[in-house]
Amino acid sequence: MKTEISSVVDGKLTDEQLGKLLRKLGEIERRINENTIAYQDAIDVMQLIIIEGKSALHLGIRKGTHEIKAVEYLIDCDVAPFVPEGWSVVDHKRGGLWKWDPARVFLYLSKKQKKGSIEGNDLRKELADKPAMNANVLDYLLAHPELIPEEWKGKYIFFWGTIYRDSDGNLYVRYLGWNGSSWNCYYCWLGSGFGSGRPAALAS
Repeated sequence: MKTEISSVVDGKLTDEQLGKLLRKLGEIERRINENTIAYQDAIDVMQLIIIEGKSALHLGIRKGTHEIKAVEYLIDCDVAPFVPEGWSVVDHKRGGLWKWDPARVFLYLSKKQKKGSIEGNDLRKELADKPAMNANVLDYLLAHPELIPEEWKGKYIFFWGTIYRDSDGNLYVRYLGWNGSSWNCYYCWLGSGFGSGRPAALAS
């Protein structure tokens, strides 16, 4: 039985190796055209192998020495949150180490919000005994915007677990919003009104 030589001799492919490589590339092209392989997936894998030199990882998966596992995005909700210069934290609900899962996030609206609007200070009281997510989650999502659900676009998502006070004594809560091209963080004064487009992110 003939054993195929997998290594490249003197930096050059043999005719047999080149032929096999071209056949494999042709197979990839055929499957992309048939929509059985996503074009971007094929490009991403080749990027890892060619540019980033991660062929060993792919071979390890094939040989059973490595495994594919979903990445767990863990957020430390106990650490001190980001504080703008000159501001202070009035309230910060700690939540331990929390694994991000959009299915476990509930966008809450009070009855008054559903019918019209509620003042922020009143809404804060209503949320006092609810598991409102804090600003650590907001900042984590800003660092990993690919994790933010598409259906959040068009809404302003508030993180009532952290309340701030500015240098004039006014209270603020931070929120996440889509500006048409990227996700950004904003601040809202608690003396303003909160309507149906301003849900609170709760951990469920």
